[in-house]
Amino acid sequence: MVLNKIRKELRENIDLKYKEGAVNFFREKTKIYGARALTVKRIAKKYFREIKNKDKKEIFRLCEELLKKNYNE
Repeated sequence: MVLNKIRKELRENIDLKYKEGAVNFFREKTKIYGARALTVKRIAKKYFREIKNKDKKEIFRLCEELLKKNYNE
């Protein structure tokens, strides 16, 4: 499933120093993988190619599934 591949790749691209800074930046407790924005953009672009031919409802469903985990990336 594409969502599992995305999450796996985010975990593989954790930058601990960046994650520590991001956690300290927010006042409230947040969940982040710790992947930098450019890395997240690269991952998004890569996996959008896999789903771009699906209908909008399916794409939005996948987005909502990602958002359910409450990670900032």
